[in-house]
Amino acid sequence: MENHVESTEAPLQAAQGRTSGWDEPECMRADQLAKFLGVNRKTVYEYATRNQIPHRRLGRRIVFSRSQVIAWLGQSAAATKPKT
Repeated sequence: MENHVESTEAPLQAAQGRTSGWDEPECMRADQLAKFLGVNRKTVYEYATRNQIPHRRLGRRIVFSRSQVIAWLGQSAAATKPKT
């Protein structure tokens, strides 16, 4: 998981420059989030199972809020930056 910071910086930077639109759903399934983050779908499920990524359960389905995931990425990136 050491590459976690590198793997989250690109989606965070890309997402911060985006404007909300109909082509970017607020609620995403695991496969959509995996594509958005550039990771495997299994990784998304593992993070959700460990409560490491913000998500909600709707019955057996897991859904992710794009804005909450972006905020989580920002917090994760800020927490791992060295203090100067």
